[in-house]
Amino acid sequence: MAEVLTQEYLEAELRSSMEDLRSELLAADAALFVQKPGVDKWSVRDVVCHLVDTELLIFQYRLNRMLTDVETPHFPDIDHARWELEHIYAGQDWAKKLQELESERSKTIAMVHGATQALFEREAHHEVHGTITMGFIADYCARHTRVHLNQIRRTLTEVGN
Repeated sequence: MAEVLTQEYLEAELRSSMEDLRSELLAADAALFVQKPGVDKWSVRDVVCHLVDTELLIFQYRLNRMLTDVETPHFPDIDHARWELEHIYAGQDWAKKLQELESERSKTIAMVHGATQALFEREAHHEVHGTITMGFIADYCARHTRVHLNQIRRTLTEVGN
């Protein structure tokens, strides 16, 4: 049987993953944030920009649809690889993007917090993951942040040497 994650737990995970990311970034040498560890790899700045995009264009979009759609929402898989060029990650200020991410994460948490239990458990269909709920989306958002936090740590190690 799948583990049931409560709204309170997921709100705390969304907060703590954001706090951990912020702490890691503020403790690191920001001069390294624009350096890529390889030709086809992202810099720390690119990762922060990606996190803003996914917060807005994937997680909040899906949560909002879960809260407002009358019919069962259907979510296609998203090819976000093109965003680096379309949204010009290379020209972004990482600190401003971090502030934007923190602001948007607060909105994500508010969406999760404000959902009734029935809406929190409401089902939708995802092209890759099959049947999902708001809880799945919130959990994925927090885990996604932690995956990229680990990527940032690896990147800083690689470019710092």
